Amino acid sequence: MNQCYADFAVAYMSFVPVYILLLFEDSESPKSTLKHIVLGLVCCAGAALTKQAALYLVGVYPILCFVKFNASVRSISRLPRLGYAILSYIVLAALVSPWYLFVNDRIKRGVDQSEVPYVTNQIYHGADLGSRCINSLSTITKDITTDILIFAHIVRLRDSVIIPIAVIIGLLVLLYLVCLGIRDTTPRLLVILVVAPYYVIWTLYFSYGIRNLAIILPVLAVAAGFGCTRIKLLQAFSSPK
Repeated sequence: MNQCYADFAVAYMSFVPVYILLLFEDSESPKSTLKHIVLGLVCCAGAALTKQAALYLVGVYPILCFVKFNASVRSISRLPRLGYAILSYIVLAALVSPWYLFVNDRIKRGVDQSEVPYVTNQIYHGADLGSRCINSLSTITKDITTDILIFAHIVRLRDSVIIPIAVIIGLLVLLYLVCLGIRDTTPRLLVILVVAPYYVIWTLYFSYGIRNLAIILPVLAVAAGFGCTRIKLLQAFSSPK
């Protein structure tokens, strides 16, 4: 039986509000800034309604907005800006909570069944949090290697030593590019508030599958993209002639 997961959808929906932050320019007016925030909040709520994993984004997105816009919109005093952050949480709660309250009521009445106890505990067969952290590394390499082996089987390279080498090199290159990228303020903010905390949560409670990292993979790609702009060879290709 084929399974259809919401991970691709939630990755897209979670990246849209982040992309809205990336489009923001410091020269924009307070009115335009407010439009950015409202649109981002609506998209953030849409992500949370797509899959529960995006509830983490609901928790941090108003903080991202506050930090991102705080130094830019100087025509608004600091106190109202803090009020906007609090209002953002209220708006998100109003958009997201009705669905989760509805589902929770169905679970209490026995109509639906929650999978949270299974995916956060039972699936690990009694493994403690430390063991989960260690095993999360093997989950990453195993899932990535499996995907590459499928491709390798198509191109008749299944037994080649190139496969594990490619996995290791790919992960190291990604890490290097992200480290370069976080020298810029925006990707550093995203990595500190989104990627790092969510990865810790994943290792402790959801590391049975790499697909549960879906919402932070596009953010990592953004940070790596910023890193690419710092490589002189790539700068030479991208610079206008």
